[in-house]
Amino acid sequence: MIEAIFSAISIIGPVVVLAPQIRRIISKKSIEGIELKGLKMGIAATVGWLFYGMTNNLWLMSVANVIGLALLIWIAKLFTNLSSDVQLKSFTYLPLPYGFVLLLLANQSTISIGLVCSLLSLIGPLQQVVRVFKDLHLLGLSATTYVNALIVHISWIVYGLRLNDPYIIFPNLYGISIASLLLLRIVQSRWPKVETTQNLVS
Repeated sequence: MIEAIFSAISIIGPVVVLAPQIRRIISKKSIEGIELKGLKMGIAATVGWLFYGMTNNLWLMSVANVIGLALLIWIAKLFTNLSSDVQLKSFTYLPLPYGFVLLLLANQSTISIGLVCSLLSLIGPLQQVVRVFKDLHLLGLSATTYVNALIVHISWIVYGLRLNDPYIIFPNLYGISIASLLLLRIVQSRWPKVETTQNLVS
């Protein structure tokens, strides 16, 4: 029963994490909080994990990443609709050569694919973390998104532990640390507002 719950969370994870961004883009007609480079890296990373899931016959990972890839492409399409400077084809410049490299590695071993996918997953979120802590740029970032991300990462860690697959476990442990840092920064940014409101009431 517990395993089924975690599997369900893993599959709907992309929807849970990305849906708030999609809703915000559509309702507010704004791409605030979305890093162009980060979005491109996210698409490439998702392509990589989809490839990893398929080569290892991991249907759960494959399905989750197909859903995630579809949602990220949708976000990219919405992004191009709101930004005339960006063309949709630009989102293929990284995933296509990356996918080609993975195809070459597939002839050697799945270990190489896992290492490359893990490396890209480690690099991908760094720019957003730097932006949030250095530039204090929090527009468009939602605490709910990162709470959802924590739940999804935990479910993937459970899945990875069941398979004894370090390439699933460690990137998601890293994902938990990144999501926790960003969530903490968002919460900290709102403390002054809470204190000001309390002072006004008193």
